[in-house]
Formats: sequence, structure tokens, C-alpha cells
Amino acid sequence: MIRLKIVLIIICITHSVIFFGQTLPKEYSVFAKRADSLYKLKNYKEAAVMFSKAFQTFEGKGKINDRYKAACCWAMANNADSAFFNLDRIATKLDSSTYEFIKIEKDLKPLRTDERWQLFLDRAKANRVLRMSEREIVWYYRKKPINSGNII
Repeated sequence: MIRLKIVLIIICITHSVIFFGQTLPKEYSVFAKRADSLYKLKNYKEAAVMFSKAFQTFEGKGKINDRYKAACCWAMANNADSAFFNLDRIATKLDSSTYEFIKIEKDLKPLRTDERWQLFLDRAKANRVLRMSEREIVWYYRKKPINSGNII
């Protein structure tokens, strides 16, 4: 049990060093802050464009939170294609609490009638299970009866 926790901590640290070891360009932060300001002013399309410019300064990469906010901006600007593009970039990185929040996020409401919405949720849910903490796994399986025919 302790070994598992140590391995998980090492994996988390390694992954964070890989991503965060890359220094964000100064321009990235400038565009992202501008995008946040525009979002607060409900200027969703311009905010989304600023997030896109931020990602361009970092070879198309971006912080997960910024990708999420960009998806919200594109959804509110009625550009589902761009919203789903950003959501797809983070689908494999969502934790359980974020997944639950996304399902009710009001800024993503315009996407819920799109056939891609359920596909995104299914993909995010599958990846969410892979990223569950030990405590979440125990809770999840206590709620569901275990079929003795399941192979784990």
C-alpha cells in the first residue's frame, strides 16, 4: 500500500516536471491574462482568440485550465468545433471532480445538444476511471456489485 502511494507520487512529480519544466513564454501569460479579462467582460469570441494566441506562443500547447476556459469561450461564442477541439485536448487529463463539474458547467451548455457532447463525456469518463485515486476506486466499487466474472 505504501509502495503504491510512493510510486504514484513519483509518477505525479515526474509528469509535472516534464510539463512544468518547460518554461511558458512570457507572451503566453500576457495573452492568457488578456483572455481572462475579456471573458469577465463577456466578450467570449475575443477571449477565445486570445487563448488561441497564447497556445500559439507555446507551440500549440497550453495549460489544462486555459484549454478548459478556451473551450468555454468558444462554446459561448457559438463555435462548437473550436470548443470541442479544446475539450478533446484535455479529455485524457481530467480528474474526477473536474469531470463531474464539466457535466454541469453552464458555459458549456450550448454544446450539450451537439452529438459530440456525449462522445466527449464518454471519453473523459473512461479516462477519469484510469486517473482515479485509490480512495475513489474503493468508493466506486463499494457502490457497484462486483460480478465474479469480471477480469481485473
